[in-house]
Amino acid sequence: MKKQYKLRTSVVCVKNDSLLTFVGVDPHTKERMIFHPGGKPNKDESLSDCAQRETFEETGYKVKVECEITIVKKYDFIWNGIVYACETHFYHAHLLDELQSKVFDSEYNQGVFWCPLTELSKRLNYCTPILEATREILLLSNQKLLNLRFHD
Repeated sequence: MKKQYKLRTSVVCVKNDSLLTFVGVDPHTKERMIFHPGGKPNKDESLSDCAQRETFEETGYKVKVECEITIVKKYDFIWNGIVYACETHFYHAHLLDELQSKVFDSEYNQGVFWCPLTELSKRLNYCTPILEATREILLLSNQKLLNLRFHD
């Protein structure tokens, strides 16, 4: 089976020790999984702008990405019976507003799920590179926070 290349962005956003995700249902297998908000950039759209736009479209939350905290992972992912060779740029982000707008997205999007950080290993075990990127982003964002506290 031939792979399709897919350039993507994803957002790692935490509030109250929970990760912003949405529940997606694979149209082919009907498997339910959680996903970071994100997607494919539009023509002439920066990856960071794409991450912010896709997060709003998929979750209804406005976020601000921190471009200095980015991890890139390459991995294969099967969705709807198609094998994608993904290159995903994971960005750390924070909520701009806790108000959630109504979401008008694809049928596979079953709604927002704030995943407790203690459940990440279990919930993201379907794709090791996604789990690794999440952990790396969280580690880098915590290091940045510590550095800011010690330099004040």
